[in-house]
Amino acid sequence: MPDKAKTKAELLKATESLIDMATDSELTVLGELIGLQLLKACFIRRAGALGMTAEQLESARLGIEETQRKVMVLVQLLDETNANAIQAVTAPKH
Repeated sequence: MPDKAKTKAELLKATESLIDMATDSELTVLGELIGLQLLKACFIRRAGALGMTAEQLESARLGIEETQRKVMVLVQLLDETNANAIQAVTAPKH
């Protein structure tokens, strides 16, 4: 198992580097992705301990799925924007 402190330090360093060079759109997507992963992790770890009913669990699960769909749309838009930017830079100039 990896050293948690070392992994955390590496992730923080990488995240800080990404934040420094990211566009506003990239930061928005990064924030949404992190938020989604935290939501999923908290839900999975705490759902049973919260004493939620089956209906509440299902509602929370559906909410997470909807959030995931929204985040994936943002990721796809960002990927398309990046692909278009790369194509514009690499396209032959006449």
